[in-house]
Amino acid sequence: MNRCLRYFFAVLAASYALASPAFCLDKIILLAAEGVSLSELMSGKQGGKIVSEGTVGVISPNVRGSLTPASVTLTISAGTGMRHCRAESVYEAGETTDDGDTAADAYMIRMWNPVPPEGGVCLNMGAVITENEKVSRGAPGALGDSLRKAGFTTCAVGNSDLYPDKTDRGFALIACDAKGVCDYAFLADDKTFFEPARTPEYLFDKIAKGAEKADFIVADFGDAVRIEDFKKNLRTGTYEAYKKQAAENLDKLIGMILADPATKDAGLIVLSQSPKPLWDKSESLGPIVFYNIFGEPGLATSATTRTPGVVAAADIAPTVCALFGADMIYPKQGRVISSVPGSPAAALKLTRGERVRQISANILLWFIAASFFALFVYGVICLAFDIKISPKGLAFIRDFYLFDVCLTGSMLLSSLFGKSVLSEVAFSLIAALVVAYFCVAFFKKSASRLAAAYGFVCALCLVDAFRGGVLCRFAPPSFYFPTGLRFYGMGNEYAALLIAFSALTLMLLTLTGRKVGRLALVLSAVAAVAIGFGAFGANNGAAVTAVVLLSLVSLSLIKGGFRKLTVPAAFGAAIVIVAGLAAADMAASGGSPSHAGAAAALIKSGSLSAPLAIISRKVLYNLSLLGSTGSVIVLSVFALPVFLWLWKVTGKVRNFLKPSPAVNAAVKGYLWGVAASFVFNDSGCVMAALLLGALAGTLICLMAEKQCRG
Repeated sequence: MNRCLRYFFAVLAASYALASPAFCLDKIILLAAEGVSLSELMSGKQGGKIVSEGTVGVISPNVRGSLTPASVTLTISAGTGMRHCRAESVYEAGETTDDGDTAADAYMIRMWNPVPPEGGVCLNMGAVITENEKVSRGAPGALGDSLRKAGFTTCAVGNSDLYPDKTDRGFALIACDAKGVCDYAFLADDKTFFEPARTPEYLFDKIAKGAEKADFIVADFGDAVRIEDFKKNLRTGTYEAYKKQAAENLDKLIGMILADPATKDAGLIVLSQSPKPLWDKSESLGPIVFYNIFGEPGLATSATTRTPGVVAAADIAPTVCALFGADMIYPKQGRVISSVPGSPAAALKLTRGERVRQISANILLWFIAASFFALFVYGVICLAFDIKISPKGLAFIRDFYLFDVCLTGSMLLSSLFGKSVLSEVAFSLIAALVVAYFCVAFFKKSASRLAAAYGFVCALCLVDAFRGGVLCRFAPPSFYFPTGLRFYGMGNEYAALLIAFSALTLMLLTLTGRKVGRLALVLSAVAAVAIGFGAFGANNGAAVTAVVLLSLVSLSLIKGGFRKLTVPAAFGAAIVIVAGLAAADMAASGGSPSHAGAAAALIKSGSLSAPLAIISRKVLYNLSLLGSTGSVIVLSVFALPVFLWLWKVTGKVRNFLKPSPAVNAAVKGYLWGVAASFVFNDSGCVMAALLLGALAGTLICLMAEKQCRG
């Protein structure tokens, strides 16, 4: 068995290694075009050329702090997540600062480190390093440091300055080393350009000058940023004209780089951290294009994201080092980017947030929420006050809930067939109706019908999980992915459905008189592995919930119950198992950006404080989320029926399950799993709500049927 696992991990590792760049470049130009979307880049002649002939993707900001462009810049420069702090005071060595000293002299006073005569320097690099030491083992400037130690020189070019009020040169940090120094810098503005859009020749002259001296040139195309800063002082027509001019300037600048003898043979990386230069938070994904680097056109991906068309900001530094044949000399989170076959349309879809728009407009989510709320309130009132449920009332509870369950599965498949919101809705409704019809046609009892519907959703989730969790990232209700924070695998929403429906299927089969001993163990193990193994599902927090909940439920159904000490044992086993899965994921892919991956690495090094800190942070986050305005509104809506449930229905549930002690104990194990979800998941209250909703819906259907029949 161990030999098979070693072979399996070796094959996975080899696949990632083969996907990495197999050649080294002599020169790379990184053109930072902040505020430019992929669609704007594609609209130009030269931009369309590099997109169609190069490798294209979008950048997911795996930062440690708030999602600001500055955090992403620092993450790119470090190869690991960085926290935002003001680091825009980058100057040429001979440039005069506000204090009247040259930047080189000011830097010597602060850091006691020499600056190359034509170099550039970040005057507050010490503060940046101090701030980020609190949250990361990596170092800002790791990329520049690694290149310098490998014998390559770096250069920072251009800026987004707005005189006389603002000096913005944050992108130059990508070229700086860990001490905030780069070998060459052409940043100083002649202060004659007050227009938001400058001529492309102005910046290209600096790029060409840098290309003559340095191997890695970071050039800041600042037009889009300046235009946004000027926006409040511009009329709408003038603003649009400047935007158009900036897009034309960028396209012309790319053409100059591709045509000039000094730069045409260099590898070109064009990136934008965000389609909009927002200085507070960036919820959209900016484009990244590699041209004259990977050879064949395609989509960018990495072992960090495992998603064609998406790379992490931390991946850029290791990739630049790999393209130069250099090694990253500091701990890194990112992995080398590679090119896989694919169309730019896939990346364009992610960049424009199309999935967010489609899913937000999907009325089925509101339909499920409204119908579940209605049947929950109706069922609780009837059960609490012993109101006789009519056959029509039973049909409302039973059929609507069954249809909602089938709908969650059909929505998982909708992204395969739907080309628009309308087509996705139509497919989901038709598929759910067909599945619900077969459940009703083949099974007479509500328990059997629900078990069949649950099994349908579980089967879809498992198949998708073992394929990499592709559908769970793009289908409602798992719609958080377009922000790029969920790199791969199964989201909390569908993980909750898989966990809940797996457990409830086993309970329902037990209630119908079937023995589920081996089935319980097999289904529980498969579900936990599908959710938690990085190459398949990689949702480590949900995997802990799966192990705790499914192990206690399985033990209850097999043994008829569990002892008190079994609960902490289940939690401990879950932590060990998931840490092992995360370690296996790291062995297979070379690293894991997940919290469990970081915890596994720290546990291996003998540190237990960091995993405890991670758990504490998750609990505090869930408590804050629970106290948010949106949560309070939802809780207030459910307050009365939940109160009635706790006051009047809980005892009746015990009496209902009294003939089946195993299922009664399984419900207790299920509730311990709900507690685990709140502790180990970032959005634990969402997962807990889904788990509780599935349990409550099942019990209401079964008890309503019994009450209707007397």
